[in-house]
Amino acid sequence: MNIQRKSSLITLLFFISCISFAQNTTIDSLLSLIKTDKDDTLKVTHLAKLCDEYRVKGEYDKGLFYGNAALELGRKRGFSKGLHNAYNNIGIIYKSRGDYDKALEHYFASLKIREEMGDKKSIAISYNNIAIVYGEEGNSSKALEYHGTALKIRKEIGDKKGIAGSYNNMGAIYAQTGNYDKALENYFDALKINTEMQNRQWIANNYGNIGEIYQKQGAYEKALKNYLVILKIFEEIGDKPGMAMCYNNIGTVFFKQNRIPEARDKALMNLEISRKTGSKEDMKDGYLLLSLCDSVSGKWKEAYEHQKLFKLYSDSIFKEGSLRKAAEIDAKHESEKQEAQIKLLEKDKEKQIAITAEENKKHKVILWSVISGLLLLVIFSAFMFNRWRVTQKQKKVIEEQKYIVDAQKKIVEDKQKEILASIYYARRIQRSLLTNEKYIERILKALKKN
Repeated sequence: MNIQRKSSLITLLFFISCISFAQNTTIDSLLSLIKTDKDDTLKVTHLAKLCDEYRVKGEYDKGLFYGNAALELGRKRGFSKGLHNAYNNIGIIYKSRGDYDKALEHYFASLKIREEMGDKKSIAISYNNIAIVYGEEGNSSKALEYHGTALKIRKEIGDKKGIAGSYNNMGAIYAQTGNYDKALENYFDALKINTEMQNRQWIANNYGNIGEIYQKQGAYEKALKNYLVILKIFEEIGDKPGMAMCYNNIGTVFFKQNRIPEARDKALMNLEISRKTGSKEDMKDGYLLLSLCDSVSGKWKEAYEHQKLFKLYSDSIFKEGSLRKAAEIDAKHESEKQEAQIKLLEKDKEKQIAITAEENKKHKVILWSVISGLLLLVIFSAFMFNRWRVTQKQKKVIEEQKYIVDAQKKIVEDKQKEILASIYYARRIQRSLLTNEKYIERILKALKKN
């Protein structure tokens, strides 16, 4: 149980900036630097590193102080790299304290910046860290999903250290679900890579996780051997949370072997450190081990007192979990409310779009109607103009023909008048001649009578 929790922390350690394990020397150096640093990106980097250094030492309040200082200055400078590291380091501290909501909040903030930057290695780290929190909350399917995504990215970019970390963390999730064969498979895959790279810290992490599986399987000597290896490393690097975890795990093995005084001694060593770091998880485990040791030793009063303290910290953690759950419910409700409002706005927008589209359609119909009408009017006007021109031409032809006819008619009439005049003249001559003939004939008849 404890190894899984600690293994997640160890996995995170490597991926923050390259920091020396000589904690005090590094912290003193960084503190000196930030006093002379200008308010620029370099100072943001130093503040973010200080945050992680104090986190490793278990001094979480100081870590948060410098981490938030890095965020404040990073936002002013627009320094994305410094910001995503600060968010990530603060997330680790909240995760270590069991405040998973704030841990996820900062991890996702870090992921967003890293995705904008396109830094695949850092993106994989964020997926890894988010998966760890889901694992702590017992959401194994979600944890494996995010670890799987991180592993895929790390294989794409050839990040051997990251690949080993993903195998290690996936092994922890399988162990959490009781799939010990799958857990050992992933742990040994991680150990193989870390051994090739000669990474002592990660080798210790792998041995510790393998030791836990052995412990669960009842192979206590194998488990104890692994725990002692990693305890030595944690003592060398001054990793107090790691030391507290190891003391409690070694004490648990001793208890299983009925080595009660030794088990009780390790539980007390765990509590001495975890009280300083403020780790409720470690204190809870320490008081439980003390209560068990006192019970089998017949120290009922001490067992009762330690059991109460165990319950106190268990309830505290559970209460925090309940508060987180309530916050999640409120957040979910608020989210659903916002989604409903968004959907309503989208619906109104769609309705408005539909109305606008219909109006546009009507406008288009009207426009095309007007255009069609104008076009028809132009065509009709052109037709009428053409007809007018044809009519005018026909009228002109008719007038010309009428003129010709009238002229011909006049000629004919003139000729006819001339002919008639000639005829009348001839008739008058003829009549004149006839009159003379009759007159002569009368005279001749009168002469004959005489």
